Amino acid sequence: MSTIENAVTLLRQLVGQQAAHKHLKDMVDNIASCLVLLNSSRPSPQATEKLRSVLREPFQPLYHAYPGPALQLTSAVLSNILGEKLSDAYIHGDPKLYAEWDKTAYVLLSGVLDALEKPANDPFKVEVGRYLYPTICGFFFRERSQSAPPFSIELSVTAVSILSEAARGQRSNQVFLRDRAYLGPARLGIMISTSRDYLIMESLLTLFARLLSTGRVADGGSTRTQFVQETLGSSELFKCNEELVRILHEASTSDWNTIATQLITALAKSDITYPQPFSVKEINACGHVFPQPDASDRLLLDRQGFLANVILPMDDVCDSLMVPYGHIQTVNVGTPATAVNAVVVVVGLSSAPKIGNTTLKVDNGEFCLTFSLGREDLSRFMETLRRRGIGKLTFNNPAPRARKPKKSISLASEVKFASDSSLPPPTADFQEKVKRVEEGSVLDFSSVLMI
Repeated sequence: MSTIENAVTLLRQLVGQQAAHKHLKDMVDNIASCLVLLNSSRPSPQATEKLRSVLREPFQPLYHAYPGPALQLTSAVLSNILGEKLSDAYIHGDPKLYAEWDKTAYVLLSGVLDALEKPANDPFKVEVGRYLYPTICGFFFRERSQSAPPFSIELSVTAVSILSEAARGQRSNQVFLRDRAYLGPARLGIMISTSRDYLIMESLLTLFARLLSTGRVADGGSTRTQFVQETLGSSELFKCNEELVRILHEASTSDWNTIATQLITALAKSDITYPQPFSVKEINACGHVFPQPDASDRLLLDRQGFLANVILPMDDVCDSLMVPYGHIQTVNVGTPATAVNAVVVVVGLSSAPKIGNTTLKVDNGEFCLTFSLGREDLSRFMETLRRRGIGKLTFNNPAPRARKPKKSISLASEVKFASDSSLPPPTADFQEKVKRVEEGSVLDFSSVLMI
C-alpha cells in the first residue's frame, strides 16, 4: 500500500469514529476519489483541474479537525507530484504537463499556507514541522551536487513561506530548520546566493530572519552571530559577504523590511545579475497610479522582468505588479524640463501588466509603464536591461544640434528575449556613451536584434 493510500485509510478511520463528522467522511471520500488521478502518467488538463479542485479548500476542515493525519496525506501527495510527476514530465520534455503538475503542487501548498494564516494555529504549526518540513526541505533545498528540475516562482515562494510561517514563534520548528541535516545555514546561504528572482530572494531572507537566534553557543559566542556568518559570510557565495555580515551586526533597527532592503541593495551592487532595485516615487501602469512612499517600495528588475509591490486601493492589499521582459516593445527615456536630476522612463508593452494573477484593467487600450528615475541611476538601469537580454543597444551620436527633450531605446517587436542574464561585460565604449546620456548629450537610441 502506498503512502497516499495509508494516509487516506488513517483519515477514513478517524472520521468514521465520529458520527457527527459525516461531512468530513464525505470530504475524505471525495478527495480520495480524485487522488486516483495521480495514477495516470499523462492526465488531461480537465483531469488535473479536477484534482486541484480538492487540494485546497476541501482540506481546510481536515487541517482543523485532524491536522497531523491531514498533513501526512498532504506530504505524501506532494512527494508524489514533485518526486515522480514533475520529474517524469521534465525528463520527457513536456513543458505543458510540467506546468500542470507544478500548478497542482502550488495549489496543494497554498492550502497549507491558508491554514497557517488562521489565528490560534500553534498546534497546526507543530504538525507542519513534523510532517511537511522534511518533504519541503528535501525537494526545495537540495545539496549542491543534487540536480533537480526547476520549480515555478509561485511554487517556490509558497514552499519557503510555509517554512517561515510555521517557524514564527515556534522554537521546535526553528531548531529543525537550523539543523544541517534538513536545511541549516550553509544550504540556506546557497539558495540566497543563487537566486535571481526577487520574490524567491525576499521569501528566503524572511526565512533567514525567522531563524536568527539570540542564544549562546558552547564557547560563549552568539548563535545569532554564528548563524549570520555561516549563512551570508562565505566569500565563495557572495562577493559582498563582509558587507552583508556588517549590515546584520550593525543594524540599528528591528524593522526587518529596512534590513532586507539594505541586504538586497548590497547584493545588487556586488553583481548586476541579482535583482536590481530602483527608487521611484510612483509607478503609472496603464493609467493606474501606484505610489511608492517607503524606502522599501522600489521598482525591481530581476531575472523575469519588472516587478514592484503595490497597494490595491480598493482592498488595501499588497500585491506584486509584474511585467515580463517578453512583453516589452519599447523603452523611451525622456528628460523633463522641470526635473534637472531625473529622467522619465516610458516602457511600451504588448499587453497589460499583471497584479498577482489578475491582468490590470485598461480603459484606453494603451499598454505602458511610466516612472521617474534619478539621473544617477540611468546607466545602471540601461546596463540592467542589456544584461537581461532585452536587446543589443546601438548608440548614434549625430552632428551637434539643439538638445532634444527625449532619448529613446526602441526594441524591435520581434526581438527574441534571452533567458540567460549572464551576458559579456559592457565595453568601455558602451560605458562612455551611457555616461554621456546621463550628462544630457543628444543621443538617439535604437535597437537591433540579438544575434
